[in-house]
Amino acid sequence: MALYFAMIDGERRGPFTLDALHEAGVTPDTYVWSKGMSDWEQAADVADICRYYRQRIFDKLHPVPIVAEQPAVPEAEETREAGDGVGDPEGVGAAGKRQDGAVHCPSSIHAA
Repeated sequence: MALYFAMIDGERRGPFTLDALHEAGVTPDTYVWSKGMSDWEQAADVADICRYYRQRIFDKLHPVPIVAEQPAVPEAEETREAGDGVGDPEGVGAAGKRQDGAVHCPSSIHAA
């Protein structure tokens, strides 16, 4: 991994990794140098730094949505206990409540 030195506020600072350049205050106009470079260049003209900043900007503009894990849906039970709505087409249990939690009103109450 390349290490970079940067001219910040008239002083040579570093070495910095690519990840640390932003926190150090390096901008596209900041002069940087790394082993293998013949002279100091502006950060915008150094391919690795330019790619890093472009990726960083892209990531900020296109955040990855966090998807909450969906709980597993339990499979239907093969057998049911008495009073759980078996044989009742409306799914009403012995307590007068539907399987979905709604209270069931017998049709005889609605008859006028």
